[in-house]
Amino acid sequence: MNIINILILSCSTGGGHNAAARAVEEMLKRKKASAEVFDALSLAGEGINKNICRSYEGITTKHPKAFGLIYHAGDLFSGIKIKSPIYLANSLYSSKLAAYIEENEIKAVVATHLFAAQAMSRIRNAGKSAVPYIFIMTDYTSFPFIWETKPNYLIAPSEELIEECVKKGTEKSKIMPYGIPVHPDFQIKVPKKEARSNLGLPLDKLVYLIMCGSMGFGDIEELAKKTVSIYGGNIRLGILCGNNKALFNSLTDTLGQEESVMPLQFTDKVSLYMDAADVVFTKPGGLTSTEAAVKKIPIIHTRPIPGCEERNALFFSSRGMSFYSSDVVTQLFYAYKLACDESYRSEMKQAQKKYINPNACENICDLAIDLAQSTEYQRQQNS
Repeated sequence: MNIINILILSCSTGGGHNAAARAVEEMLKRKKASAEVFDALSLAGEGINKNICRSYEGITTKHPKAFGLIYHAGDLFSGIKIKSPIYLANSLYSSKLAAYIEENEIKAVVATHLFAAQAMSRIRNAGKSAVPYIFIMTDYTSFPFIWETKPNYLIAPSEELIEECVKKGTEKSKIMPYGIPVHPDFQIKVPKKEARSNLGLPLDKLVYLIMCGSMGFGDIEELAKKTVSIYGGNIRLGILCGNNKALFNSLTDTLGQEESVMPLQFTDKVSLYMDAADVVFTKPGGLTSTEAAVKKIPIIHTRPIPGCEERNALFFSSRGMSFYSSDVVTQLFYAYKLACDESYRSEMKQAQKKYINPNACENICDLAIDLAQSTEYQRQQNS
């Protein structure tokens, strides 16, 4: 039996929000629920959507310090408790979103991005819709302006962030510390030998995996070159470039002749590559870090984008779930230690098991289905 419509709202500023949205969509469909991922910013107009995404990518990759200053300024602005310019901007398309929800008979909404959550909040504040909605945090910190969102439930990445969210203006009773949702495939653990065999990777060499994120921020080429200079042919270095064609082309030009280096464009085998790896290097995005932790793969966190990624790195490293350093040589030293020291490796895996809920996606979807069914019940009672 199909369950009533659930709308999943995301925005394409960074890949983590969309990945979380797709994870929720897949889990809902596995539970026989009707679900759709929708880019909330598309309602603002194609030109505005592209400009916002392009501007976000430009400032985070080319001017990260400026982004950090903006992020911290947002923290200060939130303390004033006056509606932010970002909230007002997302209010501009909220009427269109409300109409979309009504026309498509949506019974519950799940938002994975602040912009979408603010638009939903505006709809609720204006009395244009009573449809319940859930807001999922995709970073291990309570970011600026969270107090403006007012969801039925806020999904926090950890119980240890509850008080921080309360201080930022969220009612404690509305906080569900389920964790960050990852695609159900990441719960499947393929034995390392089998994973390497499927990917054509050697069994007798170290395998490091570099996760570049959707925007490729960080010292990727420096890390790759230093790895080759230290290990030579005794390693295989997989570099997942995703949709970043410029990074892929650059790595191919500079290191394509090295047998040990494998630049890879978009692949649907990320989970399998993680299973094959001894260590994962990743910038500290909330989603990718959670995927690796669900897999119980040792993590080296590389240089973050200032702001929420810095806090992600500190959250993980302070609890033993990752090693964090901006220095490439230090990263490689601890990567080797994690790959070869079983005791150190085991400690990190145990920390990941302690702090990360692998069932977060299912928990969130069960909550969304409950809300949708409640909405449908109320509609039937009022009809």
